[in-house]
Amino acid sequence: MLPISLAIFGTFGFWHIGSIPLALLFNLYYPAVLALHLTPWGDLFDPYLAQLFGWGDIYEVVIPMWVGILSVFLALMAMRWKEAFWGLAVLGVSTLIGAVYQIA
Repeated sequence: MLPISLAIFGTFGFWHIGSIPLALLFNLYYPAVLALHLTPWGDLFDPYLAQLFGWGDIYEVVIPMWVGILSVFLALMAMRWKEAFWGLAVLGVSTLIGAVYQIA
């Protein structure tokens, strides 16, 4: 998804690298907050969440639109051919390295 999102939006930060662990933590956070909103303590985690949004800088990176289109094409082809899957992996890793290089 990184090549597609960077081709469309063009914003990148170091939080993108940690998005998978953060998504796993969100699976614990969301039900807990949902349950807390049924009690008077619904805003218990709000200061921590607001502080998390303030961390890190967002940078503008330049990824051509054809990279995003190629990513979609390879994802569709990867359903049938293993080589397209590996090509998609190479494209994703090279996009990540290119984005980190641009902001470093």
